Amino acid sequence: MKKMFLLLLPALMVACSDDKDNSTTLVVADSPIKNLKINEIVAKGSEFENEYGNTDDWVEIYNPTNEEITLTAGNVYFSDNISDPTKWELSADVKIAPNGYLIVCCDDSNCVKTQIHTNFKLTADGEEFSIYYTDGTNGQTVDQVAFPAQDGTKSYGRILDGGETWDWLTPTPLMNNQQ
Repeated sequence: MKKMFLLLLPALMVACSDDKDNSTTLVVADSPIKNLKINEIVAKGSEFENEYGNTDDWVEIYNPTNEEITLTAGNVYFSDNISDPTKWELSADVKIAPNGYLIVCCDDSNCVKTQIHTNFKLTADGEEFSIYYTDGTNGQTVDQVAFPAQDGTKSYGRILDGGETWDWLTPTPLMNNQQ
């Protein structure tokens, strides 16, 4: 029994943190949202039409798991400034299907209708994008990327959906990335 406890101890140390008042709090890394990946970015020259018929900047989020993930209003934030991770708060629950995609329209519309519309646009000269999650007490960045300047002919994305390598791609909103 002691051996099992010693083997589990490192995992418990990762999952919990001690506050100054000595209470133990579960960190947000245990949420299923931790698996989400920023998968593809278009900051200039989009051909993807949003629900208003506009072709603005967009970011594709990918759920690499075999389970549906719910982004809960008030707990999820998107930002184009890593030093301000809570720049735009999700105001309605949104579900991402298993191995599915979600488009975040970065068009300065600031609403959630049939699509998500942030209160900021992306800069074609290159900048950052992040997903931030909080359980109301603790928060952490789920994923973030600094992307280079875009010329309007390609997207910047992961070579394989959810993979580690980024490169210039043919834009594929809501589909597998293709080089």
